[in-house]
Amino acid sequence: MKKFLLLFLLLFLVLSCENTNVPFLETGMPSLEQECLPKTAPPVITPDNPKLSTEREPFTLTLCGDVFTGAEFAAAEVSYGKGYGFLQVSPYLRASDLSIVNLETAITERGSTKKRAGYAFRAKASTLSVLIDAGIDAVSIANNHVYDFGDEGLMDTLDALEQAGIPYTGAGINLEDAAKAVFLKTKGYTIGFLAFDQYIPWEAWSATESTPGVATFTREKYAYLLRRVTETAKECDYLVVSLHWGTEYTYKASAWEQEV
Repeated sequence: MKKFLLLFLLLFLVLSCENTNVPFLETGMPSLEQECLPKTAPPVITPDNPKLSTEREPFTLTLCGDVFTGAEFAAAEVSYGKGYGFLQVSPYLRASDLSIVNLETAITERGSTKKRAGYAFRAKASTLSVLIDAGIDAVSIANNHVYDFGDEGLMDTLDALEQAGIPYTGAGINLEDAAKAVFLKTKGYTIGFLAFDQYIPWEAWSATESTPGVATFTREKYAYLLRRVTETAKECDYLVVSLHWGTEYTYKASAWEQEV
């Protein structure tokens, strides 16, 4: 599984993005920092300005990495009781105002896979209720396993999440659907959530304007991601962007990842 990076993009950093001529770095990628620098500094909470600190109650947001609810997870639930898989972490998830995870699996019992044995992930729709009980409010499905069982598996995943009432982003019936934002409400705040994946085994997994798949993130698609971030940030107080990327089994970000 790929490293799961979550970037917090505060609304005040993007409200001032009015320039349509996106500057580029030497590598040819537009710079979010250059494009979205605030024109004025954000207000500072001080003892002389207490109103800022009391206008709205603070909220807590818990962001987690890969979650897989496949056969081993289901077997443990049968042996030790429902909720066993989240026993140690669910108190923290439920205590948070909002909790988001990366659901690293297809939710399906259909479809076929091109992957070798042991590297294709799937789980039953019945396991989704455990996520809700654990306190998970939304999931990213922008990863290299949601499409393990092809179109059938992806469509089943989308249907299962819809039926379970779990908000999701990162894959869909086309690119527009895959890159749509989730908006969550808590304590008077609107929190936006977007998710993109850098690594997929085959390019055919990448959603297009007319085909289903994953919302992918590459050098060539950086401008599109930047545009979606800028547009979505205008609709919420805070924006969470999940980038599922990195080199497997390494612990150091690449030069490109650091640049982004």
